[in-house]
Amino acid sequence: MVNRVKSSLWKNLLKYGLAIGLLVYVVSLNWEEKTREPTPAQAAHSLVAGGASYVAIVQIRTTPGLKDVLSQKIEYPPLACAFLVAALALMVTFIRWHLLVRAQGLEFSRWNAIRLGLVGFFFNTILPTSVGGDILKAIAISKEQSRRTVAVATILIDRVVGLWALAWYVAIVGGIFWVVGDPFLTEKPAIQTIWLISSLAAIIPSVLWLSMRLIPSTLSAKLSDRLSRVPLAGRALKELWLAGWIYRDKYGVIFAALLMSFLSHSGWVAVFHFVVISFPSLSPASFWEHMILVPVGMTAQAMVPLPGGVGGGEAAYGYLYLLIDKPSSVGVLGSMVQRAVMYSLGFIGYLVYLTMKSDAKKIPEKSLNEPLASQTS
Repeated sequence: MVNRVKSSLWKNLLKYGLAIGLLVYVVSLNWEEKTREPTPAQAAHSLVAGGASYVAIVQIRTTPGLKDVLSQKIEYPPLACAFLVAALALMVTFIRWHLLVRAQGLEFSRWNAIRLGLVGFFFNTILPTSVGGDILKAIAISKEQSRRTVAVATILIDRVVGLWALAWYVAIVGGIFWVVGDPFLTEKPAIQTIWLISSLAAIIPSVLWLSMRLIPSTLSAKLSDRLSRVPLAGRALKELWLAGWIYRDKYGVIFAALLMSFLSHSGWVAVFHFVVISFPSLSPASFWEHMILVPVGMTAQAMVPLPGGVGGGEAAYGYLYLLIDKPSSVGVLGSMVQRAVMYSLGFIGYLVYLTMKSDAKKIPEKSLNEPLASQTS
C-alpha cells in the first residue's frame, strides 16, 4: 500500500514537472522577436514594387517576442470582460449538468450543481488530468444518490455533450465560412482539414446516438460486454456506452444541453479574444476566426494528460496561429493569460464552494456498493 502511494506521488510529480518543463520550452521559443523570410510570392512582388516594398514585407512578417509584448501597455477593461464572460460561461455549464441530472429523475438542486461544479472546475485546473475534478464530482454526487451509476453517468455524458457540441460548433462556423467564401477557410488547407475532421466528429456520434433507439436492450447488453473486453480502454468504452444508453430517448434534453454548450463555447471564444486584444501591440485573429481556432485549442488542451493541460495548450494555440500565418507568440500569450483568468476564477470559485453547504441528504452506505451495471435499466 505504501509503495503504491509513493508510486502515485512520483507519477504526479513527474506530470507536474513535465507540464512546467513544456511550458518553459514553449515560452522560450517565443520569448525573443523573430524575423521570418517573405514567401516567394511576396518576394516577387517586392521586385516589381521596389525595395521599399520588400522592407515593408519584412517588417510585417516580424514576429513579436513575448518579452517585448509583456513590457508594453496592457488594456485592463478587456481583461475584466474576459473574467466576467468566463464566469457566465462556467455557470452555463453547471446549469447544463443540472439539466442532465434532473432528466433522469434524480433529486438534485441547482444549488448543489453549482456547488459541486465549482469544486470540480477548481480541481480540473490543477490535478494531473483535465478530468480530475470530474472524479471528485462523481464521488460527491454518488454519496447523495441511491441510483449511483446513473448519477455518475450524468457527469460522463455532460463531458461528452460538451465535446460533441464543440465539434458541431466548429463544423457549423466552418460551414458558414465556406458558404460565404471567406479566404480564412477557402485558402487555408490546414483550416479546411480541421473543419472536415470536426464535421465528422460531430456527425458520427449524432448518427450513433440516434440509432440507439433502434437497438434492443439485449443487443445493447451484449455490445456493452464486448466493449468491456477491449484492451486498456474496455471499461471506459463500456461506461461511455451505458451513459449514452440511459439518454437514448432524451432528445429534448440533449438538444437543450447542446444549445447550452454552444452558448458556453461562444463564451470561451470571447474570453480568448478579450485576452489577446488586451495587448494593443499584438496582431491577433478576428473574433470570427477565433470561433474556429479556440474550440480546436480547447480540445487539444483537454487531451494533454498534464495538470490543466499546461504547456500543451500554449503549444496548440501557438501552432494554430502559425496555420493562419499569424505570430505564434500571440497564441501562446493568449493561452497563458487565459489560463491565469481561469486559475483566478477557479480559486475564487473554490472559496465560494467552502461557504456553500450541501442541501442533499446522504444515502445509506450499503447503496453505494451496488454493482455498476445494475442501475442502468
